Amino acid sequence: MACTKKQIPHLESTGFKLSFEVFCELVRQKMGLQEEKRHRVLDLLSAQVPPKRIAEVVGVSLITVYNIRTANMEGKGPERSEGSGGHNKKRTDHFVHNLKAKVAEDPTKSMRSLAMDMNVSPKTLRKAVNEDLGLKSYTRTTRHLLTRRMKAIRLERCKKVRSY
Repeated sequence: MACTKKQIPHLESTGFKLSFEVFCELVRQKMGLQEEKRHRVLDLLSAQVPPKRIAEVVGVSLITVYNIRTANMEGKGPERSEGSGGHNKKRTDHFVHNLKAKVAEDPTKSMRSLAMDMNVSPKTLRKAVNEDLGLKSYTRTTRHLLTRRMKAIRLERCKKVRSY
């Protein structure tokens, strides 16, 4: 799991005050504990302990035990695969550049249809528009068409109400 400064306000809303360095250290410790659990599961699997019992002893879900066993059978170790852990795969610089071009081409196009065109979820597209492009989304409201004649009539009526 990568450390990002965006995660700190979430923790502060729960009452904790952390610096970015302390937060990253806590994340590293948590990842170390998960690594230890994976090694422990592998040791118990090699000792022919049933998966259900392993899940209870180690404190992981049964599917995690099965995933670790499958990875071991495929020759992979208990370590996490390189590059896994929360980084964004869709909102790349290329994606943001294409999105900016599409928005400039047709600013009235809805975010939902843009998301379908770009083959991403609407939430991903909204976050890209708000955070990466710094744009705000709004629905344009229809207004009354006021001609000069209508403005004159309104002014006349307002004057009557005011002097009433």
